[in-house]
Amino acid sequence: SSSRYGSLHHAVWRTRFPMKRGTRDHAMIGRQGTREDLCPGFAAEQRKLQIPLQVAFFGTIVLSVALSWLGLFLPTEVLARRMHSEVLDSFSNISAPQEELIDELVTSQAINAYRSVLISISEAIQLHVVMPPQEALNSMWLMMLASRHVNASWTGTSKHDLWGIAYREWILMVDMINSTESATIHFTDGVHLLESNRYVQSVLVAFETGEVVGVTALGHDRALDASSFDTYAFIVRSSNPTSLSAWPVNSSTGQLAELPVATSPYNLTRQPYYSVQAEHAMRALDDAAAETLWSKVYGISTPNSSRQDLGISLTRPITFCGTYKCFEGSVAAILTLRYINELTSKALQSMHQSLVGANASNSNIFIVGRSSDQPADEGYLIGAANADTLVGEDGRPRLATSESNPEIVHITAAALINHFSRWDDRELLAATANFTFRWGKALQNPPVYESCDVLNMYQKIEDCMQVGTTSISLDSRTKWIIVTVVPANTFGAAARMAAREVHELVKQQERAWSSALQNWEAACVGLVAGVVIATTGLALALGYLVVRPLWQLGNLNILMRRLGDLDFAHESKELGEMRTGSLSFIKEVGTLQTTFCRLSQSIETFARFVPEGVVRRIVRGDHRAAKPHVSMRTVTIMFTDIQDFTTISESLSQTDLLFLLTRYLTVMTRIAEAHNGEVTEILGDGLLAFWNTPDDVPDHAWKACATALAMQEALTELNEDFLARSLPHVSIRVGVHTGQVLSGNIGCNKKMKFGCLGDPVNLASRLEGLCKVFGVNVLCSEATHAALQPDGDPKQLLSRKLALVQVKGKREPIWVYEIMGRRDQSTAGEICGGSAELTSDLDRDVEAGYSRGSPTLFAQTESSADISAMAERARLAQGYEAALSAFHEMRFKDAEALIQEVLGSWPQDAATIKLQERILHFTQSSDGGEFGSSPQELAAWTGTFVITEK
Repeated sequence: SSSRYGSLHHAVWRTRFPMKRGTRDHAMIGRQGTREDLCPGFAAEQRKLQIPLQVAFFGTIVLSVALSWLGLFLPTEVLARRMHSEVLDSFSNISAPQEELIDELVTSQAINAYRSVLISISEAIQLHVVMPPQEALNSMWLMMLASRHVNASWTGTSKHDLWGIAYREWILMVDMINSTESATIHFTDGVHLLESNRYVQSVLVAFETGEVVGVTALGHDRALDASSFDTYAFIVRSSNPTSLSAWPVNSSTGQLAELPVATSPYNLTRQPYYSVQAEHAMRALDDAAAETLWSKVYGISTPNSSRQDLGISLTRPITFCGTYKCFEGSVAAILTLRYINELTSKALQSMHQSLVGANASNSNIFIVGRSSDQPADEGYLIGAANADTLVGEDGRPRLATSESNPEIVHITAAALINHFSRWDDRELLAATANFTFRWGKALQNPPVYESCDVLNMYQKIEDCMQVGTTSISLDSRTKWIIVTVVPANTFGAAARMAAREVHELVKQQERAWSSALQNWEAACVGLVAGVVIATTGLALALGYLVVRPLWQLGNLNILMRRLGDLDFAHESKELGEMRTGSLSFIKEVGTLQTTFCRLSQSIETFARFVPEGVVRRIVRGDHRAAKPHVSMRTVTIMFTDIQDFTTISESLSQTDLLFLLTRYLTVMTRIAEAHNGEVTEILGDGLLAFWNTPDDVPDHAWKACATALAMQEALTELNEDFLARSLPHVSIRVGVHTGQVLSGNIGCNKKMKFGCLGDPVNLASRLEGLCKVFGVNVLCSEATHAALQPDGDPKQLLSRKLALVQVKGKREPIWVYEIMGRRDQSTAGEICGGSAELTSDLDRDVEAGYSRGSPTLFAQTESSADISAMAERARLAQGYEAALSAFHEMRFKDAEALIQEVLGSWPQDAATIKLQERILHFTQSSDGGEFGSSPQELAAWTGTFVITEK
């Protein structure tokens, strides 16, 4: 027996305690202790800076050497830097006037060049776009005045008069097509000529009586030369004012074709070239002088073509008396925006030839139209270089900010609105306006319009765009804004390059002086570093002999931190070095080593008597952990007990009884702690365990029930181990209850223990005793059952409602439930709580004195038979609960039939037999009646099973 169990006692005390985390502040209830803390100054001292001894020792030596050499080096360094600063200042004083002069030259050149370009482009637009319609209009009006002067009865509406007007219009169109004009654009490299036909698309006369006659010229391509035009005459007669017919005109003779090539619906009042004058005539006073007006931009169709263009008309009223009192119609010259696109494209090409770095993607010339009847933030695109079309999806002109325009156009237009807020801003409509913006920033989402300094020769301005605007007033209501956008670095590039070269020369001299200073500093630093390194080497050699024993304090520091978490680290590298190493020859270090070993052993032993959560608080310095205090907590309590332990103890020797009990308690304690339970007391052959105190434990009711199942499962293989050692079979009963208790240190200042007070503790003990009454292994209360996982959760436990019980000492009955197992067998490993690890530790701890091995505990193997058996138990449990429900509803005959069905499949179940006995008491009577109880007994019946014994 001594060889078999000789080291048992030693092995049991080496059992490890798994670490659990989490703390909880407990409210103090009752009178506090009167003794002061043993080390009241530690809390304040912990806030101060603490330095390791070896760092302080070596640092003092190295710092002393470094400071001595720095005292020699710093004065010399200050003198050298002062000389360096004076030399750089002299270079700056020399170069500053040159840089200011170059800035002025660059500024003057950039501003003058850009203003010259804007004015030249504005004059070209005036010459080629604004003046041709004015000349055509004046020519036609003079012809009509001459006709009226020659013949006072001439009205222009007869057939002969209409064809005469058409012929005069054709002569005017041919003359304009065959003539060219050259505009000069002034760039930095000289003058560029912009040549183009003086072109309008149509000239027409519309009478108030409905007659309309006109001639239009259509280009075959975008070349705008005289050989690429066809001319058509169109006419509307008052006899058929809703139809417009067009005839081709011979370009040499002016002869009309015999038949029209196109006829289209027509409404004079809806034509902008007529309505602009008609509406103005209605608003004007009778003596108001005739006024030339531009129409709004509108869609125009061309004879013998499906192409839709946008156009704008210059109109003059037919007023032979000179005022709107005698308004008879309108004379108009129509200009297509396509022609304006071509003109701006030609101007942009000339700009690209002169400005280095400007191209179609980063520069453009476009025109924005503004009318007084438009919203201030809307501007329509009249023309833009390299734009295919300006017609929007609705047939109307596009807004300048529309993303359908070329990217450079709509981004620049958005920057204009951001800078000036509105298209009718006074500054924008001034003679010339300039501003800049960052192209990359404007492309962001959302866009950021950031200005840049184009005159700063040292700033990178490749991303900077220069925008210039000038305005043309067409009439009292209409203004055109001509916008030019180019990269800012295209102006003054040569002067800016020269300035950078001068600046770079100055910088080179500064860098040369700085390099010389750095070389001198490097030499000094090298000298100082060499001396410091040599001195430090000597100091380290000397200090090593003194500090080497102190290095062991580093391991001691690590072990102390682990000890604060109750991690006793028996197999850690640091503890191994301390145990196998020699005691330090420095007295203080050796005392610390010895003291720590004793402290670790004492705390480890202390944790076997007191819950680890309490010990952890004491070690970490929680002053309440060492004084009486309690707090109200909702906890789950478990009582366990070995069935017939008295009989077992009588049949065994003391040594065998000690082994069996130690083996059993070790396994059960491990299982409880693996599920975050605190085993606070070992009650002979039983255990008292709590969950959710002293630390918070989530799902504590479920973990307690899972612990009870794991204990029952562990007994199966534990009994196999006992059988192999010729020890008796062991069965246990478990009672679980959840409720509010007073939890904490109970006792007085002199003596105390951790525990819980309250009726829930007594009730848990009663539930353990009830297992014997119902013949079950695990019972829980209604409160615990309600706290388990809801239906459908994979961790749900299989349980059955047993009875409504009134235990001894309580007035109110409670429902009790049997925990039968797990519904989902896949959670077996989770409920057992890592059994393989527990087995390994247990074999190492308990088997140290055994002469033969122990089988592996808690091996989880679930066969198909186990799964089907659990499903069958679940079905029978439902049958039992159905019978119990009928019994409590006083449907005793139904209850009897249901319980008989359950007994047919489960004849040995003690709880089912007990329920059958209670049912038969009411269904069988001595006289053959329906009930076996008196009416008085039935009237007072509640279905409560009263327990008269503890």
